[in-house]
Amino acid sequence: MNLQYQVTENLFELLNLTEHTFQYRKAPIDLPCIPGEEDDYHRQLNKIALKVGRETKGPALIIRDTAGIPYVAVPANRRLADNFKVNTSPSVVRLTLRSEVHKVNFLNCNDQEWSLLSRFLEFEIRKQIKDTGNVVEDLAGRFFIRKGLKGMDTLSVALMPGFSFRIVAEGLNKAYICLDVTSRYVEKTYLSKKVNYQNVTIISKRLLAGRKKGFRCLYTMGDNWFPIDVIGFGTKKSGDEILDNGQSLHKYVKEKTAGNTFSVENLVSEEDAVVYYRYPGNKDMKPMSAPASLVKRQFKTGDREVKGLHSKTILETDFRFNLIMTNLKRFFSRLKFMGKPLFVASKPLQRETPVFPLKPLKFNNQKILFPYPKGLPAAYDYPLKRRSFLESNGILDQSGFDTQYLVIPDSMTMPQKLLDNFKSRFIQQVQGLNSSYSGFRQVVRISGNVTLPATDYVDLMVKTLQSKGITEGYALIVIPNFGDDKKTAAFHHLLKKRLYPNIKFQFVDFEMIRSFYEYTEDENGKWDYHQVNNERAKLFKSYLFYLSLGYLKANHKYPYALAERPNYDVYIAIDVHERYAGYVFFYLNGEQIYFDYQEVDLADTSQRAEKLSEEKIYTKLYANLKKHLERKYCVNPNGIILLRDGISHGGEERALKRVIKDLKNDRLIEHENLLWAVMDLHKTSRVPFRIGSNTNQQKRYDRPAAGSYRMLGRQFDEVFIFPTGQPFSTKGSSKPIHLTKIAGNADFLKISEDVFSQCLLAFSAPDRPSGLPVPIALLDELLQPLAVSKKIEHSDEEEVTYLDDELENDSSRWDEHKMAEMQIQL
Repeated sequence: MNLQYQVTENLFELLNLTEHTFQYRKAPIDLPCIPGEEDDYHRQLNKIALKVGRETKGPALIIRDTAGIPYVAVPANRRLADNFKVNTSPSVVRLTLRSEVHKVNFLNCNDQEWSLLSRFLEFEIRKQIKDTGNVVEDLAGRFFIRKGLKGMDTLSVALMPGFSFRIVAEGLNKAYICLDVTSRYVEKTYLSKKVNYQNVTIISKRLLAGRKKGFRCLYTMGDNWFPIDVIGFGTKKSGDEILDNGQSLHKYVKEKTAGNTFSVENLVSEEDAVVYYRYPGNKDMKPMSAPASLVKRQFKTGDREVKGLHSKTILETDFRFNLIMTNLKRFFSRLKFMGKPLFVASKPLQRETPVFPLKPLKFNNQKILFPYPKGLPAAYDYPLKRRSFLESNGILDQSGFDTQYLVIPDSMTMPQKLLDNFKSRFIQQVQGLNSSYSGFRQVVRISGNVTLPATDYVDLMVKTLQSKGITEGYALIVIPNFGDDKKTAAFHHLLKKRLYPNIKFQFVDFEMIRSFYEYTEDENGKWDYHQVNNERAKLFKSYLFYLSLGYLKANHKYPYALAERPNYDVYIAIDVHERYAGYVFFYLNGEQIYFDYQEVDLADTSQRAEKLSEEKIYTKLYANLKKHLERKYCVNPNGIILLRDGISHGGEERALKRVIKDLKNDRLIEHENLLWAVMDLHKTSRVPFRIGSNTNQQKRYDRPAAGSYRMLGRQFDEVFIFPTGQPFSTKGSSKPIHLTKIAGNADFLKISEDVFSQCLLAFSAPDRPSGLPVPIALLDELLQPLAVSKKIEHSDEEEVTYLDDELENDSSRWDEHKMAEMQIQL
């Protein structure tokens, strides 16, 4: 079995980095760290770096000397006034840069100096790209080319093509530009086409409804284009005297953009409505004003205005690499640093890449699916066999069910004959997967009045269930067509918050069910529902199969498990959605999986919403692990690995160490040197790493093999794993998950292999790939009943769309200094 093959990576070597010397100066930070307030202390340090960066109009980083004293470091050519004041807690900090200039070379730097070096270099490259005048930069440091994608002229939305890059290290002696392509949705017309000073009150309510932070737009102020959050509209016209100096906004904008290549002369008018905005991520900033005729809406991937455009963003691997090469030649071929050329390789890196093998899976009736039958090197039928094994043998968990209910719209919406047919087919399908299933104890009809507000409809449903004495159990809930995606989503989340966890349920769309039936009138004038043609009948059978798997999963009954013991016995996934932290405990091969959650304080908008205290983590980990180990779900585990969805903050490591110590005292862990680790798992990484297989003779670049991985970083403490490549059939190119080892003594490569193995447990769709390990995937699904998820779904269709909040939280990534002179205070 060949576990390596030839690939091309989107990495371009920095060829003469060793010829450059990087110079910086630093200012000591006199800020006390109060015991128990370590989290706030680090927030204040980050605040200092951000303030200094804005003041010096350049990068600023926190570093420490050998004694642990913190400093803020800036490039040596930046200036900061002596005794520069930063208001921090618990005291004001005064900063003065020391005169000493520190010099760093690529070959003799430590990890901290490498962070400085790469950040300074990246800043200079970004500046040179922006100076071309052809791009717009967003908060996450991605660049978008102003001209919309060709071939979309008939649409109201333009797809702005773009690219992103990061500097990455491979060990101590090599560094690369990692370059990928992306895109962004922008409305073709300006807001002035919808909003004017006469209708501004009505239209603004519609545009701002449900958007506390406003909505994202693009401000095209002459040659300066930049993202903004529109937070309101003025009642005056652009030609009125609204600025502090008595000047009109219209006159100010024309003066500021005079002589620009992008002329606003024929766009702006004195009749324009006035838009109030802030820079994204800067809630403390005073609102500024802009004419509506220079502001365009931007859309997120979930917005209904762009749902039909997602196929435009899916790029095959070959085409993706062609676009990458185009951007490389256009923006990275003439770079300089400190006046000296900086050479970037003109061709992407080619190498042999290793592959984790596909894993055998355990099904009901002790059936084992082996991925490589008869020693064949490829597993082309692995996805289809996962499904056929389920259809032939049923799911692995054949245990009994708690009380089951069916909740449906009233008879005017869902006639009895249609209900009877669907219910019979559904029960038959579930019983084919789990013979213990006996159907629904009770069928409950709910009013199908979709004109009710979502809150009222939820109240009606809850009251109806309570009147029937239904307070716990599991339910399949058929929801009517609300005719509005936002209303449907609101209903979903409101109902889940009201019923969960006492009543766990699976939603099913009534319109989807009805689409598989047709009806005729019998001789008595009654409607008879029956299956449509054979093609639709096949689709309905497949639909019922997936629906049944989803319903079984809602009942915490999972279809299959790994056939072999993993490298480490216990994996715990942790994430936070709004007010709730979720924990998934995955034992051994996955036959024992458990979920728990806790309420947490809603984070201030200035803080990361996903931060958890050490005490909260400890409380849940210890209570669950103690209970589960006492029940012998896993006896004397050889290792405990904590997977943090996103970024860990230190509390995870401290809590896990305490838990291990206490479990040893309880004699539930007997390994003297238990192996453990804290890992950060990024569904979407700031490093836009991709690979293309060179093994397809018809294509220059093809999708990689599932299980391909690449280790990067100065200490090789980061790995990119591709779970969705061959033999899985997907659209576009494969997207990796990004794992970073934060702490611990467990073997990084063994953890990475286990995480890939968990990606093979695609419980929802066994014939399709899963882009996430099952503990993380379940965590997202199980937390959604408690809080509205703000994360991008990790689809097997590799969309090259921009990421909404996930990458844009860090405003320090965005250079707003160029816009400072354009600020218009209200």
